[in-house]
Amino acid sequence: MARQNLRLAACLFLLRAFPLPLKATVHQYPSGTRPQTPLPRELSLFKFVPTAAYEIRARARLARRLEGPMPGESASAVARAMFAETAPHSPESAVFLTAEGRAETFAPLARPFPAPSHGEAARVRSPKIRFPEAGWRQRLREELFFGSLYWQGLKWYLFDHILDVWSLHKRDAALAASRGETLPIAKRREFFSYMRIMGIQGTYYVLGHSSLVDEKVMREARVAFQKYFVSPGVGGKEKAAFEAFMARALAYNRAGISQSNFRQRLRDALLKGSLKLAAELAPYFDSLVSESLAEETAEFQKNKQAEVLTSFQQAVEETLREENPAAPGGVLAAVLIGSFAYGSANPRSDFDLELVSEGGQARAAEAFVKRIEERWGRGPYGKPHPVMVHERPYPLSKNLMLRIHDVPYLVFSVDPEIASYLSRGPADPPSFKTERRGSWVGRLLRWLQWGVVHLTTYWADFKDGADGSGAASRAISKI
Repeated sequence: MARQNLRLAACLFLLRAFPLPLKATVHQYPSGTRPQTPLPRELSLFKFVPTAAYEIRARARLARRLEGPMPGESASAVARAMFAETAPHSPESAVFLTAEGRAETFAPLARPFPAPSHGEAARVRSPKIRFPEAGWRQRLREELFFGSLYWQGLKWYLFDHILDVWSLHKRDAALAASRGETLPIAKRREFFSYMRIMGIQGTYYVLGHSSLVDEKVMREARVAFQKYFVSPGVGGKEKAAFEAFMARALAYNRAGISQSNFRQRLRDALLKGSLKLAAELAPYFDSLVSESLAEETAEFQKNKQAEVLTSFQQAVEETLREENPAAPGGVLAAVLIGSFAYGSANPRSDFDLELVSEGGQARAAEAFVKRIEERWGRGPYGKPHPVMVHERPYPLSKNLMLRIHDVPYLVFSVDPEIASYLSRGPADPPSFKTERRGSWVGRLLRWLQWGVVHLTTYWADFKDGADGSGAASRAISKI
C-alpha cells in the first residue's frame, strides 16, 4: 500500500513539475472498484491500482504538437463522459488537469455524479483524437490502407460476390428446367460472365468500375441480346420491346444524372429476362422504366428528396451522439455517397453509407450499423429508402477521402472540425477522374476479368457439389 501511494505521489509530482506542456486526467474511484471498460492504452502512464482505488492517465507532448489547454467546461464534459461509460459506481471525485508547464487548473465534479447525455458526450471530441500529420509515415499508412481496400473490393467483385450470385442464378434456371420449360438463353455460363463486364471501361476503382458512355453501353447490350437470346420463340417482337426499353432507360438516366445506373439497369434486365419464357420477354421489357417513373422521379427530387435526406442526416447524427468519445476505435463520422449525395435520388433509392473511425478500426462499426439500421428502419422513410453501410471503416484522412471519391459526397459528424476536415472544398479537386471512353488497356482488363468470373462459376459449382447440392449444376449444364 505504501509503495502504491508512493507511485501516486511521484506521478502527481511529475505532473506538476514536468517542464513540457502537459494534459492529464486523474480519476479516483471508490475503494475496491474497477472500470468496466479500460480507457485507451495510449493514454495510460500508470496502471490502475485497485487497492489504492486510483487511476492516473497522462500524456505529455512537445509544445509544437500540443493543441492547447482544454477549457474547463470541455474538460468537465470529457471527464463526465469517461466516468459515465467506465465507472460501475459514482466516483468519489474527479479532477481534470490542463497544464502549460505545470498543472494549474483543477475542475472538481460534485457528488452525486450525474450521468451525461449522449449529446454531451459526443459534442466533445476525445483528447486522444488527432488529425493526421503530414509525413512519410502517414503516407505509408494511407498507401497500405488504400491498397488493402482496393484488392479487397476487387476480390469481392470478381470472386466472393460471384459465388453467391451465380449459385442463385443457376438455381432459378435449374428450377425452370426441371419443369420442362425452355428458357430463351444459350450458353448461360458465358452469358452470365459477360454480364459482369458488359458496359464497363475495364479499370477498377475502389468503389467499383466506371461505365462506358451510354451509347457504347447500349451497343454492347444489343450485341448481348442478339448473341445469347436465340431460342426459337425470340423474334422481332422481343427485340423491339428490348430496344424500346433501352430508349426509355436512356432518357430516364439522362434526367437522373447517374453514370452507372444506366448500365446496371440494362444488365439486370437482361439477367432477369434470361429466366423468363420466350413468350414473357416482350411484356417483361414493356413493364420496365414506365413513362410515369420519370415524372415520379422529377416530383420526388423537387418536393421530397431534401426532406428525406434531412431526416436521414438527423438519424445518423443521433446515432453518432451515442458513440463514447473516450472509447478506442469509435465511429467519428459517416460519409454518404450515391444518388442522395449527388441530388439524383428516386422514390426507391437507398442510402449508401461509409464510416470513418479512429485508425480505421472496426471494433465499434458493427454496433453502429445495427443502431442506425434499427433507428432508420423505424422511421417513415426506412422501408422505401433502406440504408446500406460499407463493412470496412476508413481512417480519419482527407487524402484518402479524395483518393477514393471522384464524385460528390456528404460528411455527417457531430464534431464540426471533423466534418469540415473530411469534406471536399473548392480547392480540393479529386485525385483521379474515372475514364468512360474505351481503350485497348481497358479491353484487355475487361477480358481478364471475364476469365476470372468464368473460372469462379466453375469453383462455385465445385463447392455446391461438395456441399451435396450438385443437382442444380447438372441441370444448368443442360440449359
